[in-house]
Amino acid sequence: MAEVEFDLKFTFENVKEIISKVENDVAAIVLSEVRMVAQEILTDILTRLYPPGYSSVYYFRTGEIADCVDVKNVIKSGDSVSFEVYLNSDKLSAYEVEGDMLNVHMDVHGNDFREGLPFVLDQGSSGSPIYNHPGRHFMDTARGIMDDRLSKVLASGLRARGFKVTNA
Repeated sequence: MAEVEFDLKFTFENVKEIISKVENDVAAIVLSEVRMVAQEILTDILTRLYPPGYSSVYYFRTGEIADCVDVKNVIKSGDSVSFEVYLNSDKLSAYEVEGDMLNVHMDVHGNDFREGLPFVLDQGSSGSPIYNHPGRHFMDTARGIMDDRLSKVLASGLRARGFKVTNA
Protein backbone atom coordinates (compact mmCIF):
# COMPACT_ATOMS: atom_id res chain seq x y z
CA MET A 1 0.00 0.00 0.00
CA ALA A 2 1.34 3.42 -0.92
CA GLU A 3 1.81 6.00 1.74
CA VAL A 4 0.63 9.53 1.28
CA GLU A 5 2.13 12.27 3.32
CA PHE A 6 0.50 15.64 3.84
CA ASP A 7 2.38 18.71 4.82
CA LEU A 8 -0.16 21.06 6.39
CA LYS A 9 0.61 24.46 7.76
CA PHE A 10 -1.78 26.50 9.78
CA THR A 11 -0.92 30.08 10.29
CA PHE A 12 -2.57 32.52 12.62
CA GLU A 13 -4.13 34.17 9.55
CA ASN A 14 -5.62 30.84 8.38
CA VAL A 15 -7.19 30.26 11.78
CA LYS A 16 -8.55 33.83 11.88
CA GLU A 17 -10.13 33.30 8.44
CA ILE A 18 -11.79 30.08 9.58
CA ILE A 19 -13.11 31.70 12.77
CA SER A 20 -14.34 34.70 10.80
CA LYS A 21 -16.20 32.45 8.33
CA VAL A 22 -17.88 30.53 11.16
CA GLU A 23 -18.88 33.77 12.93
CA ASN A 24 -20.22 35.31 9.72
CA ASP A 25 -22.17 32.17 8.78
CA VAL A 26 -23.67 31.88 12.28
CA ALA A 27 -24.62 35.58 12.20
CA ALA A 28 -26.22 35.24 8.76
CA ILE A 29 -28.26 32.22 9.87
CA VAL A 30 -29.37 33.88 13.12
CA LEU A 31 -30.36 37.10 11.36
CA SER A 32 -32.38 35.27 8.72
CA GLU A 33 -33.55 31.71 9.46
CA VAL A 34 -33.44 31.70 13.29
CA ARG A 35 -35.07 35.13 13.49
CA MET A 36 -37.81 34.08 11.06
CA VAL A 37 -38.59 30.86 12.96
CA ALA A 38 -38.69 32.77 16.26
CA GLN A 39 -41.29 35.12 14.79
CA GLU A 40 -43.28 32.20 13.38
CA ILE A 41 -43.35 30.42 16.75
CA LEU A 42 -44.90 33.39 18.56
CA THR A 43 -47.25 34.15 15.66
CA ASP A 44 -48.50 30.53 15.62
CA ILE A 45 -49.16 30.58 19.37
CA LEU A 46 -51.09 33.84 19.15
CA THR A 47 -53.06 32.65 16.13
CA ARG A 48 -54.21 29.59 18.10
CA LEU A 49 -54.96 31.52 21.30
CA TYR A 50 -56.68 34.52 19.73
CA PRO A 51 -58.17 33.57 16.37
CA PRO A 52 -60.28 36.21 14.64
CA GLY A 53 -64.03 35.93 14.56
CA TYR A 54 -64.92 35.09 18.17
CA SER A 55 -67.81 37.27 19.18
CA SER A 56 -69.98 37.86 22.20
CA VAL A 57 -72.71 40.37 22.96
CA TYR A 58 -70.20 43.15 23.71
CA TYR A 59 -67.01 42.08 22.01
CA PHE A 60 -65.57 40.66 18.83
CA ARG A 61 -62.02 39.42 18.32
CA THR A 62 -60.08 40.91 15.40
CA GLY A 63 -57.18 38.42 15.46
CA GLU A 64 -54.76 41.31 14.92
CA ILE A 65 -52.55 40.37 17.87
CA ALA A 66 -50.93 37.58 15.82
CA ASP A 67 -49.96 40.15 13.17
CA CYS A 68 -48.09 42.25 15.73
CA VAL A 69 -45.10 39.94 16.19
CA ASP A 70 -41.96 41.85 15.33
CA VAL A 71 -38.21 41.82 15.92
CA LYS A 72 -36.11 44.64 17.37
CA ASN A 73 -32.65 45.26 18.78
CA VAL A 74 -30.92 43.15 16.15
CA ILE A 75 -27.27 43.37 17.17
CA LYS A 76 -24.18 41.74 15.72
CA SER A 77 -21.26 42.64 17.89
CA GLY A 78 -17.97 40.80 17.86
CA ASP A 79 -18.70 37.14 18.37
CA SER A 80 -22.36 37.49 19.37
CA VAL A 81 -25.64 38.05 17.56
CA SER A 82 -28.88 38.87 19.33
CA PHE A 83 -32.42 40.05 18.68
CA GLU A 84 -35.69 40.46 20.59
CA VAL A 85 -39.05 39.06 19.52
CA TYR A 86 -41.88 41.22 20.82
CA LEU A 87 -45.42 42.40 20.14
CA ASN A 88 -45.52 45.73 18.34
CA SER A 89 -48.75 47.24 19.61
CA ASP A 90 -48.52 50.01 17.00
CA LYS A 91 -49.67 47.40 14.46
CA LEU A 92 -53.03 47.07 16.22
CA SER A 93 -55.90 49.18 15.06
CA ALA A 94 -57.88 51.33 17.51
CA TYR A 95 -61.34 52.51 16.66
CA GLU A 96 -64.71 53.09 18.21
CA VAL A 97 -67.62 50.78 17.48
CA GLU A 98 -71.16 52.07 17.35
CA GLY A 99 -73.80 50.43 19.48
CA ASP A 100 -73.33 48.45 22.66
CA MET A 101 -70.10 46.67 21.71
CA LEU A 102 -66.75 47.54 23.29
CA ASN A 103 -64.39 49.65 21.23
CA VAL A 104 -61.58 47.88 19.36
CA HIS A 105 -58.32 48.05 21.36
CA MET A 106 -59.62 50.99 23.37
CA ASP A 107 -60.68 51.13 26.98
CA VAL A 108 -64.27 51.81 28.06
CA HIS A 109 -63.58 55.55 28.08
CA GLY A 110 -62.39 55.55 24.46
CA ASN A 111 -58.69 55.79 25.33
CA ASP A 112 -56.13 53.93 23.25
CA PHE A 113 -55.29 50.64 24.97
CA ARG A 114 -53.04 49.09 22.31
CA GLU A 115 -49.83 49.53 24.31
CA GLY A 116 -51.13 47.72 27.39
CA LEU A 117 -52.98 44.96 25.57
CA PRO A 118 -50.08 42.53 24.94
CA PHE A 119 -49.14 42.64 28.63
CA VAL A 120 -52.72 42.08 29.81
CA LEU A 121 -53.22 39.18 27.40
CA ASP A 122 -49.95 37.59 28.53
CA GLN A 123 -50.01 38.31 32.27
CA GLY A 124 -53.74 38.80 32.86
CA SER A 125 -55.62 41.44 34.78
CA SER A 126 -57.79 41.48 37.86
CA GLY A 127 -59.62 43.91 40.07
CA SER A 128 -61.60 45.53 37.29
CA PRO A 129 -65.35 45.77 37.85
CA ILE A 130 -65.74 45.46 34.07
CA TYR A 131 -63.01 43.17 32.84
CA ASN A 132 -60.89 40.48 34.46
CA HIS A 133 -58.70 38.35 32.24
CA PRO A 134 -56.60 35.31 33.13
CA GLY A 135 -53.08 35.51 31.73
CA ARG A 136 -52.26 33.12 28.88
CA HIS A 137 -48.46 33.31 29.42
CA PHE A 138 -47.81 32.93 25.71
CA MET A 139 -44.38 34.55 25.99
CA ASP A 140 -43.19 31.81 28.37
CA THR A 141 -44.66 29.18 26.06
CA ALA A 142 -42.89 30.74 23.06
CA ARG A 143 -39.60 30.92 24.96
CA GLY A 144 -39.79 27.21 25.78
CA ILE A 145 -40.47 26.27 22.17
CA MET A 146 -37.73 28.61 20.94
CA ASP A 147 -35.20 27.13 23.38
CA ASP A 148 -35.88 23.74 21.83
CA ARG A 149 -36.20 24.65 18.13
CA LEU A 150 -33.85 27.54 17.45
CA SER A 151 -30.66 25.58 18.10
CA LYS A 152 -31.92 22.98 15.60
CA VAL A 153 -32.59 25.70 13.03
CA LEU A 154 -29.07 27.05 13.53
CA ALA A 155 -27.58 23.56 13.20
CA SER A 156 -29.56 22.93 10.03
CA GLY A 157 -28.43 26.24 8.56
CA LEU A 158 -24.80 25.44 9.33
CA ARG A 159 -25.13 21.98 7.76
CA ALA A 160 -26.54 23.62 4.63
CA ARG A 161 -23.38 25.73 4.49
CA GLY A 162 -21.15 22.65 4.67
CA PHE A 163 -20.39 22.47 8.38
CA LYS A 164 -20.48 19.18 10.28
CA VAL A 165 -22.72 19.75 13.29
CA THR A 166 -23.11 17.25 16.11
CA ASN A 167 -25.42 17.06 19.15
CA ALA A 168 -28.15 19.15 17.59
